[in-house]
Amino acid sequence: MNRGARGLSEIQPLQKNPATGSILENPLTHREDPNSPDVSHINQTGLRHIGFRLNTDDFLLDMKFVREIIMLPKITFLPRSDRAVEGVFAIRGEIIPIVNLRRILGMPEGKREASTRAIILQTERGGLGLIVDDITEFVWVNESSIQILDQNFFGERYHFLSGVSKIGAKMCGVLDVEKLSARFIPAQNNQDSIIASEEMS
Repeated sequence: MNRGARGLSEIQPLQKNPATGSILENPLTHREDPNSPDVSHINQTGLRHIGFRLNTDDFLLDMKFVREIIMLPKITFLPRSDRAVEGVFAIRGEIIPIVNLRRILGMPEGKREASTRAIILQTERGGLGLIVDDITEFVWVNESSIQILDQNFFGERYHFLSGVSKIGAKMCGVLDVEKLSARFIPAQNNQDSIIASEEMS
């Protein structure tokens, strides 16, 4: 693909560790194979985003919020929680809620495949897990290329999208992490209760 076809965004294919299947920490600079192409010349402008897929739709997430990407962990059901919350899981001593984005966006449940991943976010309120069907790419997006959604013309299910951005031939929804964390990360007193409940189980 030539530079003109990239438009306002620079697309870089996803790189994975072939031994573990985990996502490489910095796909734009990591060169595991000395014969692999050097991507250091890519014009790294704008904000780095990670692309992921739900059902047949594509989405983007600002990488500054991404702590890590893991295989789907063992999830503990949380009674009386929001329907979109699958439950909670433990990672390095921290109890984190994990959200099913398909439910938020009104999509069919779907099956858990080998490509299913949990994106672990780090926000001001704490950690949050997101279940996605697949990680597709890393991309640099200029803010000017993101079209803001007018919430007055879209249903509640789109409340967690801050806008859309065209990446190549695809139109991708841009996730609003702040809105997600405000809804799904409990206040500290509730978080303490969750931890106590996990320790007793």
